[in-house]
Amino acid sequence: MRILEGKKTYVVAILIGLANAAHFMGYITPEQLTLILGLLGAGGLASLRDGVKKSGK
Repeated sequence: MRILEGKKTYVVAILIGLANAAHFMGYITPEQLTLILGLLGAGGLASLRDGVKKSGK
């Protein structure tokens, strides 16, 4: 995981953009998009929390 150190939030943001693009092009349904965005949102918050925790050291 050292490869992703400091970049997890950016990865999640890119995945959110890709999910929205897939929905816009008709590859996924609105229900699928909602599920994907919920999961990625939780992952983004977890990575932000991890970053804040590490910045206090």
